[in-house]
Parts: sequence; C-alpha cells; structure tokens
Amino acid sequence: MIWRLGDRNDFHRLQQHGRRTRHGTLWMTWVTDTSVTPPRVGYSVGRSIGRAVTRNHVRRRIRSVVGEIAREEWFPGGLYLIGARPGAERLGFDEVRRSVRQLVQTAVRSGVPA
Repeated sequence: MIWRLGDRNDFHRLQQHGRRTRHGTLWMTWVTDTSVTPPRVGYSVGRSIGRAVTRNHVRRRIRSVVGEIAREEWFPGGLYLIGARPGAERLGFDEVRRSVRQLVQTAVRSGVPA
C-alpha cells in the first residue's frame, strides 16, 4: 500500500534531507525512513512535458509502476517524490517500468535514513 505525499512537512523534509537520483528522463528525491510506513509517494510532472492530457498520462504510468513495486513488497518505508523531464512522454510502459525500478533500487541500496 502506498500513501500520498501531501503534508507540508513531508515536502520540507524532502527538500532538506532528500537524496536525488536520475535514470533517463525520470528522477526521484527520497528520504528513507522505516517509521514512515506505508511509504508516501508524490509525483511531479511539469508543464515542460506537454499538455495536461500528456502530463496525466505520464503520471498514471509512473503511479502504476509504483503500485506494482509496492505489491512486490520491496518498496522501503520513507518519502518519495518521482518526477519526469521532457522526453518522458515518449517512453513506453516498459521503459517507465525499467526507470522507476532503477530509481527505487538506488534508494534501497543507499539505505541511508535521514
């Protein structure tokens, strides 16, 4: 199960203590914290990606992959903000899956709570 980011404190904590990684046109800022369960995830898909329909399409793809990862039970507790840069709108579902998995694996490997 995944919860949404939404509390101002969550975003402040990501800004102050978050680690950042990129894979292709996707990026992620995260704070690993085992006391934050289920994990809280937010999505950032800006206007540079395209019109609202395109941005929503990209966001839904990313959210779907995050749901798959969460069902596999290897999504660590913490706060996550996953975003897309221009070019992400051209990614197929498998490419989005590969990029998001790589981002999450980077967070799992780091294992550094903040």
